[in-house]
Amino acid sequence: MLDITESPTIPKYYRESNDKHHFRMEKRPFFSIVTASLNNASTIRNTLDSIENQVFRECEHIVVDGGSRDDTVAILEEYEGRYDLRSTSESDDGVSDALNKGIQRSNGKYVVVNNLLTMRPAGPQSPYWGHPQTTRYAGST
Repeated sequence: MLDITESPTIPKYYRESNDKHHFRMEKRPFFSIVTASLNNASTIRNTLDSIENQVFRECEHIVVDGGSRDDTVAILEEYEGRYDLRSTSESDDGVSDALNKGIQRSNGKYVVVNNLLTMRPAGPQSPYWGHPQTTRYAGST
């Protein structure tokens, strides 16, 4: 008989129950937020606070740090356990590589990429608000 718990095709959010023939699914996040970071100590705290304070809780946050030499890693460690945050600090081949690593580690039904390099002030006070190359999307679900 095939041991389904060892099958590579069974998603990792499935876990074996006490009964060998029944499985339960731990709650899979609705979406995963993936953030690439490198020496972002000056901005990462704002990002972490914003995601931690979201009302919608069916998400996970994955930060892939490229081996920061500033306080970024210490700040990430400070936030571990406060919400569903997983972070790693390892060398990579740039932002795209870091984002791909985060996407591979994600469990969400959908993936949202949060790029620290493109964070801009929001609202009419922003210098980007009326810029012709800026697109804003809004809606309700």
